[in-house]
Amino acid sequence: MSEHLKNIDYNIDEDLSNYILYNNFSTDDQDKWSDITMKRITDYANRIGADLKVFDENDAFKLHLPDTWFLYQRANLLKLDILKQYVESDYDNCLILDLDVLVTKKAPSIFDYY
Repeated sequence: MSEHLKNIDYNIDEDLSNYILYNNFSTDDQDKWSDITMKRITDYANRIGADLKVFDENDAFKLHLPDTWFLYQRANLLKLDILKQYVESDYDNCLILDLDVLVTKKAPSIFDYY
């Protein structure tokens, strides 16, 4: 690793908010790391004063899709449904995160920048 990359402060201890979160699917090893990422996302939402909504596989199966669709396909289409819900809501901003995102503890509110 270059010296430049070693010296960058990535703020690896931070959190997240004001968004809609999706993808809490239990079909892989995510339970080994998702407790950490979900806590960081929850802490971030609380810190910046954002509402947090979690979508999971139950929401994916509520979509009116053929039974032949796999969970992965449903999860991807669920993102569009989440965006539709956002457009129909009273929220001004929306952030969608998957559970493989680790929010640092010092992460600023993304809504202050966009």
